[in-house]
Amino acid sequence: MDDKINDLKNLFLQSISLGHNVNDEILSNIDALLYLFNRSDINILRQKSAKLSYELHELGVASVPYFILLLFNKLEAVSFKPRLKRNSPDSNFDEDLFMDFFKQCFESCSETGIRILTFNLPSNYEIDEISIYCSTRSLLDKFISEPINTNELKADLPPRAICLGVSKVLSHKFNCQHEFYIQFSSILARMNRDGLYQEARDWAEEAVICSYEYQELYYGHYVKFSLYTSQMNVIDSLLNCCLLLTALCEEERVCDELMNKLYVEIFLALRTFNFFEYAKDVYKNYIVNIKLQEYELQKCDLAMLYLRLMENDETVVAGAERYIRINKENIIKFGKSSLLPWFAFICNVKEVFHDSSIGSEIINEFEHEIIQQLPAVEVKSIKDKILRGQLGGKDSLIFGLKNLSRTRNRADLIHEVNQLVVTASRVIESSIESSDIEGVLLGHQLKSDGSVYLKESLMVPDNGVIQQIFNLDSQNSARFDNYIRYVKNSLFDASSKQFLWIGFNHEKLYCVILEGGDFVHCGYIESTSKNEISHWLKSRLSTLAFEDTPNTGSYFITREDFWLEESNSIIESLPCIDIPLSSKEVVLFSDVQFSSFPHNMIKSHGKIMTLERGISSPLSFDNYLSYKKSKFNSKSVYAWAPISEGDMAISIAFSKLKEEMVATNIVYDEGLIPNPSQDINIFISHGGRNGSSGFRGLYPTSGKAYDTDKVFGIGKVAILFVCHAGSIVENVYSNSTHTLVKKLLRNGYEAVISPSWSLNVSIPGVWTKEFLKSMNSGLNISQAVHNANLIVNDCYLSPSASAAMHLFGNDEITCA
Repeated sequence: MDDKINDLKNLFLQSISLGHNVNDEILSNIDALLYLFNRSDINILRQKSAKLSYELHELGVASVPYFILLLFNKLEAVSFKPRLKRNSPDSNFDEDLFMDFFKQCFESCSETGIRILTFNLPSNYEIDEISIYCSTRSLLDKFISEPINTNELKADLPPRAICLGVSKVLSHKFNCQHEFYIQFSSILARMNRDGLYQEARDWAEEAVICSYEYQELYYGHYVKFSLYTSQMNVIDSLLNCCLLLTALCEEERVCDELMNKLYVEIFLALRTFNFFEYAKDVYKNYIVNIKLQEYELQKCDLAMLYLRLMENDETVVAGAERYIRINKENIIKFGKSSLLPWFAFICNVKEVFHDSSIGSEIINEFEHEIIQQLPAVEVKSIKDKILRGQLGGKDSLIFGLKNLSRTRNRADLIHEVNQLVVTASRVIESSIESSDIEGVLLGHQLKSDGSVYLKESLMVPDNGVIQQIFNLDSQNSARFDNYIRYVKNSLFDASSKQFLWIGFNHEKLYCVILEGGDFVHCGYIESTSKNEISHWLKSRLSTLAFEDTPNTGSYFITREDFWLEESNSIIESLPCIDIPLSSKEVVLFSDVQFSSFPHNMIKSHGKIMTLERGISSPLSFDNYLSYKKSKFNSKSVYAWAPISEGDMAISIAFSKLKEEMVATNIVYDEGLIPNPSQDINIFISHGGRNGSSGFRGLYPTSGKAYDTDKVFGIGKVAILFVCHAGSIVENVYSNSTHTLVKKLLRNGYEAVISPSWSLNVSIPGVWTKEFLKSMNSGLNISQAVHNANLIVNDCYLSPSASAAMHLFGNDEITCA
């Protein structure tokens, strides 16, 4: 099975890096894996699906279209299958007898602990089983509608686990197991809303194991599919949906109630991930043709209103007014289950279309009525997360950051963050207005790429035992209680540097500066905007390829004249990011959105930053704190280029490097496959860039591409003379970035130096000579990169040459 996953990786490599049309092979390979997983032992299923998930997340958005296509193909096939109608028992029950039974359940688990999979009913009880089941189902509905007290998890979670255990046993006895899994899914959605992200995923594994034991794996996949949709994890949502549909394809008949729920969940997933037209297709082709229960119908109607809101359709205000006028009483009768999502929707409408919604009498009256019926704490929680200027927004953000700190999987983390981005933006906005530096830093922390530093285990645990010891304070979560002190204490001994937090909040660019242990600036940068910076990235970044032998158009115009004119044009085109900087080295902490802008090209007060001072980006504040002062052996240098392939440009670049480094002890490698293991590893090869996925591939020559997981080896510093190797793009579906740099830093390199655009063959030699000279003179790596860039500027004048090589990672590396 590992071989098939590797085959899929290679097919994506051919598609992305070489542009080969292997779409049919990719689809066939994914489909085969889905069937293999479902036919495997439960531990193999969980481990291999986790491995596939990991590889898909490494690929990023490239895999999503294939899963969408498989989803629709399988959904159509399953929809034609005969339906099986299951039971839904109903009975009156004696509450006192049920509570006695419930106590017996707890007592029966006192020694072994609570596990849903192995739960059995107590041996003696006075109440009939139909009444037990109906009582349990009612209690689960109550748990679904009530917030979990995260301060009292030992009291709040075990009763839910007991109820699910009872429901598991009796629902199968009464042929209504669909109700067990649907309620299981709703309990996990509740846990997710209350910030128990990791705990919800742990419980979802138990649902899968239960479904395997009863040979109804599609139910377990349904639970995980629904959860990952609510956690805004597009890849795992689609993966589990396709696993679910694949399992149903092998059934002779399918549960009618499950299919109706599945149509709704698929519609919600496609809407959540902005596949609006596909969501409308599901609604039109499937949902309108089924008879939904009234609550499910309301849920779909509200989801359609949300879809229009997400499309920025201002007519949604009038549509909401009409719906409320006709259905208000029906909404109210479902209590909090309907009122909470409707209140959240109204808050979002008022944020997006403030002018047209604020004057709506119908919406305002309904909002007031909802507030009267909901607990004040839940009203406040929703307002704090969505609305601007809320005093509790910062507390909500801190609570969310603490919850995130317990996450064990990198892919889960970057999607969980999506649920808090709106809150972070509100906190940054209000904090800048009130000069609350800590609030800005907290918001920035949330909006930075948390996947850079997170260490994780790839495989899921071998069992689904639900924890009975609840510790919501992870090792590093206490830092958020006094975050500004934490930041200052972490950077107190770095007086020779300026630390710059920079990012976007809506259309504005903001920054915070720490120097000498004090915050010296916090606010918006008024000299530019997100639109201007985005326009420059789209229109100018791709034009920065430097020509060392330009066609000047005239014998009287020298190369230097051409480069000087080019330099002036580039500098003039750059956005003015005017920041109050000193002459000290800069360490830059970008949020995900600003990370796409090459930090060497930040122009402040008319000057390009990298030509004025050393500048580095560790990709995140947390990653920076993981570094210590480090030394490398200047005699431990390796340089590779695949000369054996006969590519002219690579051969020229490598020969120029060797010419400049005659007096330096370097291990040279000209073979097709590199074997880097020195402190400094230098790579010369071709590279490509894709606008949506960043660095596209590493090429020894035309028609061949490397698997970048197997090329870069081990070392302390990686110097990549590879076009676009330092490019960074934002992940469309998660709060993270696509970049080769991140992969190398995660895999053990302390620093990576690479170009963010096309690199000329004349640069590696002169740049490397000055870089090693500066390192050997005692300068740190940031200063050495700065000096090497200045030398290139002396030779070639243009920033397209001198600002190409960017430093990422640890700026405190020196020569031993």
